Amino acid sequence: MTSRSSSAKPSARLAVALLVACAASAGAAEYDQLWAVSYDNSAHSTDIAHSVALDAAGNVYVAGSVTRTDTGTDNTDLVLAKFSSAGELLWVRAVSTTLNDDAWGVAVSPQGDIYVAGSVTLAVPLAGTPYEVPVGYLSKYRGDGTVVWTLTFDGDGSGRSVLFAVAVDPFDGSVAAAGAEVRQVDANQRLIPSPQDDILTMKIAPDGHLLWRRTYDNPAAGLNAIGYGVAIDRSHNVIVTGYQEVTAANTDIVLIKYGADSTPLWVATYGREITNTDATIDVGWGVAVDESGSI
Repeated sequence: MTSRSSSAKPSARLAVALLVACAASAGAAEYDQLWAVSYDNSAHSTDIAHSVALDAAGNVYVAGSVTRTDTGTDNTDLVLAKFSSAGELLWVRAVSTTLNDDAWGVAVSPQGDIYVAGSVTLAVPLAGTPYEVPVGYLSKYRGDGTVVWTLTFDGDGSGRSVLFAVAVDPFDGSVAAAGAEVRQVDANQRLIPSPQDDILTMKIAPDGHLLWRRTYDNPAAGLNAIGYGVAIDRSHNVIVTGYQEVTAANTDIVLIKYGADSTPLWVATYGREITNTDATIDVGWGVAVDESGSI
C-alpha cells in the first residue's frame, strides 16, 4: 500500500483521520483535525477500513480489507495497518486465502499487543463434502507486526462463522470476541436446508488457548441473531450486543451479559413497536462499560 495525501483525487481507499478535543467555552467541545491520510493498494482497487484502535503511545491501528484484482476476481484480503501518532504508515500485514478475507475488529492491550478479529476462507467438510466457507479469525500481533498466534473457528466443523468485534481485558490480558455462527449440518452430519445465524461469543487466554465459547440462539425459531460489539468489565464479565430478528423484516437490539466463567447472566432487548408494514430495524453496533460496571 502506498501513501496518498489528503488532497489526492477521491477514490475508494482505506482512510484514517485523528481528531483532538480542545477546551472550549460554554462547555462545548471543539475538534481540531491533526491529520488525515488515505492509502491506495498497488492494484488501485477498493480498500475499506472497518475498525480503529490506539495504543498508549498514540500509534493508530486500522483493520479492514483490500480488494484483489491480480487474480481476475473481486476477492478481498484481510489487512492490518499501523500508523505513527503523526500519521506515518509504519507497516501493513495482510492475510490472503482463496476467496474473501476481512478484518472487522481491532483492539490493543495495555502491553501494546494488537488483536484482530474477522474471517478468512477455509475448506470445511460439511456432510462429508469440503466447502470453502468463511470461518472466524482471531490473531495476536506484537507492536512490530510479528504474529504471535492465530486462531480460526469453524463451529467444530459444522458450519461458517465470522468475528465482528474484539476486546481486551486490561486486568488479566484475556480477550473476548463476538460475531455469528451458522451451523450448516445437524448431529447426523446432514446439511440443514435453512440454517440460521446465532450470536457467537468466546473468551481466549493471552497465550491463545480457548477459555470458553457460547452461542445465543434467537428464541424465535428460524430467525437470525448476530453479534457486532463486545466489551469486558472489571469483574471479567463479557457483554455482547447486536441484533435478533423478530420477523423476517424487523430486528431488535439484543444485549447479553456472560459471567467470567461463561455463565449467561441476563439478556435484554430493545425494539421499537411495529406499527405498520415498514421494516423496523434496530441494531446494537457497539458496547462499552464504565468503571462502575454500567453499560
